[in-house]
Amino acid sequence: MSNVHVESSEVGAVRIFLAVGEKRPRKKGLRNFLRYLCGRRPIYMEIVDEAKKQGLLQGTAHNTYYGFSGGGAVQAEMSELPNPSMSMCVELIGPKEALDQFCRQHSELLEGKAMFYARLDAWRLRAA
Repeated sequence: MSNVHVESSEVGAVRIFLAVGEKRPRKKGLRNFLRYLCGRRPIYMEIVDEAKKQGLLQGTAHNTYYGFSGGGAVQAEMSELPNPSMSMCVELIGPKEALDQFCRQHSELLEGKAMFYARLDAWRLRAA
């Protein structure tokens, strides 16, 4: 095992907290009304899809089963039907500059959300 070397580089993680069932507000207009009738995608899916398009290292959505966010009530996921008020976390990983740019470009999706940034060390094992 002594012939393995650990290389590290700095990346960052942004965690965005929102409700599972949260969707973009409906825009006015006939075309947007038809999209509204067909169903709108949850914001967490839009965030992850946009992160992929922008080339971030990782984008994942994490469900929760019991908890609260901010001053809200404690929510539980205990039935066969999903709880759209349940809190969830979208985690994006990439270079700090790319995460900052992503948040600025997609401010309409992220406005009003609780977001936290953390520095991470990315490790890679290499034969010495």
